[in-house]
Amino acid sequence: MTAEARAEEARRPMPLLPEEADVVEAVQQGRADVFLVPWLTRVQCLLEEGEVRGVAALVDRLLSLCGVRPGTPPWHQIEVGRSVRYLVARCMVLVYRTDAPKPPLFEVMGLLRDVFAADIPTPAHVAAMHVSRELVRAFPRHVGSQSSAIPLCLRLIRPSSHTVVVRFYALRLLACLTPPPAMLKDVLKVLKSGLSDKAVSYTHLTLPTKA
Repeated sequence: MTAEARAEEARRPMPLLPEEADVVEAVQQGRADVFLVPWLTRVQCLLEEGEVRGVAALVDRLLSLCGVRPGTPPWHQIEVGRSVRYLVARCMVLVYRTDAPKPPLFEVMGLLRDVFAADIPTPAHVAAMHVSRELVRAFPRHVGSQSSAIPLCLRLIRPSSHTVVVRFYALRLLACLTPPPAMLKDVLKVLKSGLSDKAVSYTHLTLPTKA
C-alpha cells in the first residue's frame, strides 16, 4: 500500500469497511466478485498492519458473505467464488488474532454451522465450511466443541447427495475436527463408503485425535 493510500485510509473513520454505495453499485451491476477481491485484499493488508477500527462491523460483513442470516443488505445477495471465500477466511483469521472488540469466536462458529446445516446446499455452504475450517485450524483451543458439525459434514459428504465441490469442502472441514468416540464409527463408515468415489479423494484424510 502506497503512502498516499495509507493516508487516505487513515482519514476514514472505519478504514476496514468499503463505501456502502460502492457495494450496492457492484451488486446491481453484477460485478460483486470483481469489487470484493481488491477490497478484501486491502482489508487483509490493513489488518496485517494493525488496523482494527470497524472490526466488529467487518465481521458482520464477512459473515453475510458466508450466508449468515439475517445478512447486511446488500451483502447477503452476493454469491462468492473461490477467490473471495479464501480472502474472507484470511481476513477472519487476522481479525481473531487482534484484541479488538468483536463477536465471540464460538458464536461465529455457531452462525457458520447454521449455514451449512441448511437442507439445500448453496455457494454459501462452501464459504461457511471453508471459513470454519480455517478458524478451527488457526484457533483449535478457542472455537469450542465442534462435534455438532461432524454429522453435518457426514451428510454433505455422501456421494449421492451433493455436488463434488460441496462434498470436497465438507471433507476438508471434517479432517480438522476431532470426532468423539460415540461418533467415530459413523465417521469411519461414511469415509469407507467414499473410498470408491473417484470425484473426491479420501485417501490422504487423517482425522485429528484427542491428546
